[in-house]
Amino acid sequence: MSYEGSQYEIINLGNNHTVTLVEMIRRLEEALGIPARIEWLPEHAGDVPQTGANIEKARTLLRYESRTKFEEGVDRFVDWFRLTQRMEAIGRK
Repeated sequence: MSYEGSQYEIINLGNNHTVTLVEMIRRLEEALGIPARIEWLPEHAGDVPQTGANIEKARTLLRYESRTKFEEGVDRFVDWFRLTQRMEAIGRK
C-alpha cells in the first residue's frame, strides 16, 4: 500500500488534564441526573488505562488553548444533547 499524503490534517482538540473512565461516568451521572447502568467486563487487548490529547499541532496551527474545564464541557454537552433530542422529537433538526 502506498501513501502519498492527504489534503486534510487530523488535529486533536482537548486539554492536558486526563480523566478516568469512572470520573467521566460520575460526571455524566451528575449532569444528566440519572445513575449509569454499568457492566464491568474484562479488559480487551489494546485497552489502555489512561489516554490524553496531544494538542501541540492545534497550538502551532490554530493557536489553540483549551479554556473549558471538564465539568463545564460535560454540562454544555448535556445541554446540547437534550436540546437536540427535543428538536428531533418535534420533527426539527
